[in-house]
Amino acid sequence: MNLKIFAIEGNALQATKRWQEMIQEDVQLSRFSGLRLANRLPSKSKEEAESYISTYSSRGGPAIGVEYYLTKPRTARQESKLEKLRQKIMEAQENYEQRKKVIEDKFFYNTKSHYVSCKKCSSRLSKQYLRTFVKGMTCPVCGKSIMTDNNLKSLKRFEDKVSAAGGKYHQGEQDIAKKQITRNTAWVIGGKV
Repeated sequence: MNLKIFAIEGNALQATKRWQEMIQEDVQLSRFSGLRLANRLPSKSKEEAESYISTYSSRGGPAIGVEYYLTKPRTARQESKLEKLRQKIMEAQENYEQRKKVIEDKFFYNTKSHYVSCKKCSSRLSKQYLRTFVKGMTCPVCGKSIMTDNNLKSLKRFEDKVSAAGGKYHQGEQDIAKKQITRNTAWVIGGKV
């Protein structure tokens, strides 16, 4: 099925008139059995309106018109705010990776013992084996971490910083998206041909 969608600016009456003109110009559009304007609140974006049309239209049925809010483009200030938040995420991720590497290096190279015991299953594991074959800090027997509790807490703090930075970025994007919406609306009209 082929989905045809057209964006038309203006109110419902203008959209209906423009649709009638488009039917006269394009033979394929005459296959629709009329025009049905969706009786709902305007969509927040054009993509949301198009999604509504693709979900609720049927082949041979009427074309569906959905109203949506027009958005303003992002300002340079908003873009710089988002860029700063992206940088914070990158820094937090780098700090996490560095901390993890420091813990692993300290675990494998700065201790005299050649073996380490798993705290969960009490398996005695060779550090050489872990470094060569497992390539990580997990017990190959039970799959649990063999790091100390303090190291796990330290990594958890850095993971929390990464997720907090990601949450701030997501919140910033939502705030900017709310500010972009205007009171002006347009229509998306379309359906399956």
